[in-house]
Amino acid sequence: MIKKIVLGVMTLLLLMVIGFVAWGLTPLGPGDTTREIIEYTEGISIVDYDNALYFCPYQPTETKGIIFYPGGRVDYRSYTPLLYQLAQAGVPVVMMKMPLSLAVLAPNRADEVLRNPFFPCENEVEEWYVGGHSLGGAMAAVYAGNNLDQITGLILLAAYPPDSSDLSTTDLRVLSIFATKDGLATKEDIDASKALLPSGTHVLAIVGGNHAQFGDYGTQGRDGEALIEDYEQWRMTSDMILWFLYND
Repeated sequence: MIKKIVLGVMTLLLLMVIGFVAWGLTPLGPGDTTREIIEYTEGISIVDYDNALYFCPYQPTETKGIIFYPGGRVDYRSYTPLLYQLAQAGVPVVMMKMPLSLAVLAPNRADEVLRNPFFPCENEVEEWYVGGHSLGGAMAAVYAGNNLDQITGLILLAAYPPDSSDLSTTDLRVLSIFATKDGLATKEDIDASKALLPSGTHVLAIVGGNHAQFGDYGTQGRDGEALIEDYEQWRMTSDMILWFLYND
């Protein structure tokens, strides 16, 4: 009888692991816009190397660079429309790939950029910012807090730090962008997290945007219905990030 129970428990655990891996191996996105950009890139080069996708400007204007973490179970390429605009404006961006598309499984993956001598973009980055969307933003916040000597700032898209990462007493420059129709990271969630961020944090709203439209991966369960088009949200998000970077 005991052997049957143990066998049953082991079988159940195995099925749960298989189900979790299968879930992680079927991320959301990327959409048609992303595929078109990757195929017909203009003004930048996109370099796929190891665990990162580099967006390199042909005419860099900034000595600041961004390392970006994707949202939970979202294909890393799905943020191409947003990151493409940043690179076109002269900012090198590194999109990190995550195991099973979950940044929580590799929160320190930015190390591979900061400590790797290979950097395909022509300009030298003097100040690094980390950022991310949703779960990716939370893990970027954890990384920033643990690497204050190497990270200048943090960019949160529909995201906030976990309670264990109090950044309120740090010198990090922080930008937090949320969307008013976001059903997963609501304004209430963003407001409640302000105590964990430095007093000088910039909190900006995208009126009419929702959670999924920070990327290009379609709709997402429990999300609100956006009142603006996805390309409008990408443009506004890019403009806000560029304003943040250029205005020290």
